[in-house]
Amino acid sequence: MSRALPVLAALVAGFAAVTPLAAQQVVGHTPSQSPFRDIKPSQQLTFEGGYFQTQKDEIGATPRSGPMFGVRYDIPVGGPARFYVRLDRVSTHRETFDPSQPPATRDLGDVSNPLWLGDLGFALDLTGERTWHGIIPTVDVGLGVATASKTTKRDPYNFGTQFAIRSDLGFRIHPGNGLELRLLAGPTLYQNKYPGAYFVAPTTTTGASAGSPLLATGTARSGFRTNWAYTAGLSIPLFR
Repeated sequence: MSRALPVLAALVAGFAAVTPLAAQQVVGHTPSQSPFRDIKPSQQLTFEGGYFQTQKDEIGATPRSGPMFGVRYDIPVGGPARFYVRLDRVSTHRETFDPSQPPATRDLGDVSNPLWLGDLGFALDLTGERTWHGIIPTVDVGLGVATASKTTKRDPYNFGTQFAIRSDLGFRIHPGNGLELRLLAGPTLYQNKYPGAYFVAPTTTTGASAGSPLLATGTARSGFRTNWAYTAGLSIPLFR
């Protein structure tokens, strides 16, 4: 979170500087000198990449931070609003455990556990259908799912498929040749659930205690986690 706040603050400051200017008419400028330039809305296909920073858990059993790559499709729906659908893959790992074993032998090691994020949502361009010095500040809000279906033998943990909420602040950089550079940063929320076996103390064959459980009794068995996505993408206009 400490790493994300400076980025978020910079984006908000940018919006504060650009939005009031976009809301008023440009006075004293000829069309060729105006900092605003009208653009024709079009459907866009965006290829994006970046980094997904997950909220750390107590033992590392949940998917960890990693690079992300994906694709996004935007459709104008009127005025400054756009509908979008997006799919991203996060190359991530997690630590696996056999909770039935004593503490010294229950760690099964690190394994790859790709995380997929898909969402549908709406984007709002804060300068409307025009750029300010080639820049369009934008806000996205989407609903979707997060899924990591890979499981490990002897480890009962399964991330499965969870409801997810994703939002972004960012900029579309429009140089004027049709292509755009899209820079976004924002939180993604989804739920994590630990299996009940993580809270049960291991025992020997005679039923005697073999150590403490993997997670303490006071640890929350489920709850939403706040993660951060930072992406840069190249947008290609379609059907202009």
